[in-house]
Amino acid sequence: MNRTAKATPTVPNVAVASIICGREREKQEIISKLVDKNNQQIIKIVSIIGLGGSGKTALSNLVFGDGNTVKDHFEVRIWVHVPQEFDVQQLMMKMFEAITYQKSEHHSIQNIIQTIADTLTGKRYLLVLDDVWTVDRSQWEDFMLYIKRGAPGSSILLTSRNRNVAEAVESTDLSKLSSLSKDDSWTVFTQIIGEDIKGLDSELLEVGREIVNKCGGVPLAIKVLANVLRGKTRIEQWKAVRDSNLLDAEDKEHRVLASLMLSYSHLPSHLKRCFTICSLFPKGLPLDKQQLVDQWIAHNVISLTHGYNCLEDVGDECFNSLVQVSFLQDVKEYFGRVCYEMHDLLHDLAQFILDEQISTNVPKDATSSTKYHKYFSLVQQPNKPLPRMFFKNARAIYVDGGDCDDIIFNKAKNAKHLCSIIANNNLSTTMLTAIFQTKHLKYLEMSRLQCESLPETMSDIWSLQALHLECSSLLELPKSIGKLQKLRTLNLSWCMKLKFLPDSIGDCNMLSSIYLCQYMELAALPNSIGRNKKLRVLKLDHTKIKELPVVITNLRNLQCLSLRNCYRLVELPKGIGNLDKLQVLNLEYCVQLVELPKDINNLEKLHVLNLENCGELVNLPEGTSKLEKL
Repeated sequence: MNRTAKATPTVPNVAVASIICGREREKQEIISKLVDKNNQQIIKIVSIIGLGGSGKTALSNLVFGDGNTVKDHFEVRIWVHVPQEFDVQQLMMKMFEAITYQKSEHHSIQNIIQTIADTLTGKRYLLVLDDVWTVDRSQWEDFMLYIKRGAPGSSILLTSRNRNVAEAVESTDLSKLSSLSKDDSWTVFTQIIGEDIKGLDSELLEVGREIVNKCGGVPLAIKVLANVLRGKTRIEQWKAVRDSNLLDAEDKEHRVLASLMLSYSHLPSHLKRCFTICSLFPKGLPLDKQQLVDQWIAHNVISLTHGYNCLEDVGDECFNSLVQVSFLQDVKEYFGRVCYEMHDLLHDLAQFILDEQISTNVPKDATSSTKYHKYFSLVQQPNKPLPRMFFKNARAIYVDGGDCDDIIFNKAKNAKHLCSIIANNNLSTTMLTAIFQTKHLKYLEMSRLQCESLPETMSDIWSLQALHLECSSLLELPKSIGKLQKLRTLNLSWCMKLKFLPDSIGDCNMLSSIYLCQYMELAALPNSIGRNKKLRVLKLDHTKIKELPVVITNLRNLQCLSLRNCYRLVELPKGIGNLDKLQVLNLEYCVQLVELPKDINNLEKLHVLNLENCGELVNLPEGTSKLEKL
């Protein structure tokens, strides 16, 4: 069985499509090295070395997805983006997630190691390790101990900016990624400009070639500048980019950074703020689109504009705009959620722009150095007590890992301007109470929690707009959750033991999105959900739902209803045709679903009807062909 362990993109990847030009030769050379039948007794390590933004990831993507040689040769293919701080256990957890499509936090390290061993043993595998930084041979040797069980002919494809990395891992082959030729660079540029290129006069095209030449054959630089110019038809606009002093840097590395800065300077002011918020998250992680949009709403960086009725739609538009200019990329589905990534250089740019407003560690002089810090992205935890007013000016706190209860969150409650908290920690009940005392909190995300219930005081955060909880042991929510009158998003995915929602959920009259996904015990929804009139998204994937309450048909603003892998679901409620704004109905793997309601033909706005693997469903209601937008 050929097995691929990588999330599948749900939209065309502009970054990959554009880099194809000029990389076919390199692609074939690398594939030849990976499948070479010489030295079958060792694991081949092929390293792609190149400048940041030169297309290393895109090239390895092409190799990984090769539909002929690679898929036929390798029985198992696994893709992992390697954190900048190399950690063997973290890398194993990422491999586990790529293989199983499950969150590693819910499994012991022993189970993770065993799963990887079972997957690789006796199989010829391809492991892509994207963006490796470590030159520590001992760390690499420790990692290799876990993956040496593959069959002869197994290979590792590694990408890095640093040639020393390739030497440290004792690469069997090295491929240095060269710059694109002038012709290929121009092709990439015109691909992104699109059809408009045909209507541009010769003078403007000549200026365009001069701009492309200044990019030095680096694809990322070409892409971002092409996105700046797309849709612009005045010669003055193109000359302004060409004549920018930023592009006069002598070496290619600085020219790439200059191109990114120039592209940033052309963003509308609201998109600039949306972009810099992205720097709060660590590099290299697949990040959740909905959580990003919720952050934008919490920090008031987006507002209702003409033609939009809700902030989530504005957020979608801003997200798509940042993808369009390549500031966000690799949009794909990951554990049922739309996720994205940000190129490391763009992440560096966002933090550079924020300057002293963002802190990625606790300064030694914690009293005087935090005067200007508004955003805290803390991966390495402080090891000493913090002053009481350490977070005085904080707007956002991101904490990942470590035991930092007393050190951080006991001080966060004193922050008068704090809008968002992201805590990937096992927090104690005492610290949960401290977080719930933060008076103006709008966004709260907590994962790796280990508790069966949450304090009722959570419902006292009157300003809370988005709640994202990941707690595998959680049995119940506070009964008073209905007091959260401003709550817009409720995400309880991976709360696997949660069996029901409180009746008071119907009192959350601003609720727009509910996510109850991933192997949950949830078997029914309360009838009170019919009062959530503003609900637009309801996802119940991988739950034990047997039937939906009839009141669900009262949710006239519902646009997306997903019941993927609800194995026990037998039928949908009559009256489903009342959901006249429904655009997506996902019933994939509802294996006991026998029939669809006849009035489903009233869903005139339905774009997506997914009935894949609904084995008991024999036919569709008459008139389904009238759904013209499908």
